Amino acid sequence: MIKKLLTGVLAMAVLMGTAYAALNLPDLTVNDVDLDSNSRLTFSLSNNGDDSVDPYSDGFVYVYVNDQVAWTYNWKYLKETGFLNAGETSVITSQIPKGSGDVRVCVDARSNVEELNEENNCFSREVADLAGLSVPTELPDLTIQDLYIDPMSKRLTIVQGNTGRGEVITHDGRTNIYVDGRLKWSYKWATLNDRSFLQPMTFTMLQPNKLNGSHEVTACISTEEVINEVSKRNNCFTKTVEGKQYVSKPIKPFRIPSVVKKNPSFNIPKPVSNNHPDFSVERVFMNEDGMLSVEIANNGRRYTDQDGEIGIIELHLDGKKKVAYTFSELSDTAFVWQGGESILELLPLTGGHQVKVCIDPMDQIRETTDANNCLTEFVR
Repeated sequence: MIKKLLTGVLAMAVLMGTAYAALNLPDLTVNDVDLDSNSRLTFSLSNNGDDSVDPYSDGFVYVYVNDQVAWTYNWKYLKETGFLNAGETSVITSQIPKGSGDVRVCVDARSNVEELNEENNCFSREVADLAGLSVPTELPDLTIQDLYIDPMSKRLTIVQGNTGRGEVITHDGRTNIYVDGRLKWSYKWATLNDRSFLQPMTFTMLQPNKLNGSHEVTACISTEEVINEVSKRNNCFTKTVEGKQYVSKPIKPFRIPSVVKKNPSFNIPKPVSNNHPDFSVERVFMNEDGMLSVEIANNGRRYTDQDGEIGIIELHLDGKKKVAYTFSELSDTAFVWQGGESILELLPLTGGHQVKVCIDPMDQIRETTDANNCLTEFVR
């Protein structure tokens, strides 16, 4: 009798636990659809459930105008993802719809998330006050969608893309990244291996390097020439990020041996190939803090031995060799990546000087060309 009673109690507990687990789910919903003062479509999203949704998961928000898909958003690329947290609400600003009619917004449009209620994912509203509005919806719309510290690699990650319907047909553009108000990294689009972000509704990521501590980061995407796009107000995105606290390697003097051991590979002509890096010294200048600085770029493939002692940056001051640094001693090695650039502060300097900076001065690295490895400038 007692055994049967215990069995019944256990069965009831299992059923109650299963029922409770079923209730402990997210519940994504669209609360409202409206237009802001600039006639851009806005919509309010919430999670009314007891469980949060992973912001790095794949999930989609669809916007329909007159039952036709107008825009789609993967929420892991949205600037605002607070609505994925249990009990939170976010207002998302979209684009300018053309004409008038029925606008419908659906969250979790592809049913990627198991929810408490699957019937409240969409909200419809008649938008009548756009009648006669002429908006060129076939234009591109370059944007920085988000920036954050990647939880796996700990590297700063920039999400850039084109949220418009038109393709950006030029490669003459840059993506600049500023840390605490100063330019830190700059990427030429023409040197990037993946330029698919110039296609409509496509996003790619840049991961320049790790950051130490808390910093205000601004990323801007723009073209060298003027293009017509839906809006230029979303070309930049600013956010404070918290990087991992680590002690970076200081830049310290490195003496190049006067006698170098013979290496048979030094006598082998380096083949011209697109499979090698192409380091170049872009500019030498004095920054606002009185530091002699140099901008280094890689217009070829990624250099895969950035942790070794082979790579060297050499500084000559007024015709005399001053100091040299190995790549492994530098706290910023974004330039080893394909299309990457770094601005390095070498040393404080006063007065006028002839400065020569060379990367790979002894030609130990196979590159596409060595012609751009040195740059001489007079700075003051």
